Amino acid sequence: RDAHVDGNIARFINHACEPNCYFEVVDKTIWIRARRDIRRGEELTYDYKTTGNRHIPCRCRPGCTHLL
Repeated sequence: RDAHVDGNIARFINHACEPNCYFEVVDKTIWIRARRDIRRGEELTYDYKTTGNRHIPCRCRPGCTHLL
């Protein structure tokens, strides 16, 4: 879940409130798992599960009213 420029390949997976993937921590390794079959060309998404004030509007899809 490291979006830093030199971070890992997971930095290309975007947030979604209704994601098609989830993350699983096994020992010290974070695995990205599919929630369902993912179509070719479909963007990979998972819920970042952010904490804090949640004042940033989510833009995962048109009409989303969640805050990050």
